[in-house]
Amino acid sequence: MVLLVIAALTALLPDPAPAPVDRASQLSLFEFDEEAPGPESWRAVTDAVMGGVSTARLVDSGKGTASFEGLLSRKNRGGFATARSPSRELGLEGYDGIVVRVRGDGHAYKLLALRGDAWNEIHTWQVPLTAPAGVWVEQRIPFSTLVHTVMGRRYPSTGPLAPEAIRSISLSVAGGGEGLFALEVDWIRAYRDDAGVRDQRSR
Repeated sequence: MVLLVIAALTALLPDPAPAPVDRASQLSLFEFDEEAPGPESWRAVTDAVMGGVSTARLVDSGKGTASFEGLLSRKNRGGFATARSPSRELGLEGYDGIVVRVRGDGHAYKLLALRGDAWNEIHTWQVPLTAPAGVWVEQRIPFSTLVHTVMGRRYPSTGPLAPEAIRSISLSVAGGGEGLFALEVDWIRAYRDDAGVRDQRSR
């Protein structure tokens, strides 16, 4: 009986506060409130390459964040729109994943990792983003959860992607219907498992 009373009282206690983010064990990749070059250095890759009319861009939101925005259309058998960071050495060896802070609009989005330098690289490693409309969310993405795809289709397993091979990050709108879209991005960082970052935390 006593144990039942204790269990009932414990259930009424508030959830513990989120673990603090240890910035010392994170690697800043894109801080859109301060980094140069800014979001305008990201390149759009859309269905225009196959006759589609979708558009995309990453721009300064004017609020210390970046906005991944554009128009998603399935006209002419299109239906994809992405923005890709410039290819460079990201220095991800020894890190366990990527953590992003984003705010969505009801569309479905993905984060993609690329290892090639070509702007039209077809091999990507991707994962869905959790980006509820109007809510800031931090999402931790372990490198081990990235799925290898070629032109959007799952590729036979080739083993996990080595973090040190990643040279570019891309954002993609992946669903939610045609029309205008906008995903606000505060920052993108790499983390180690001792970073004290929860899988997902809203602010």
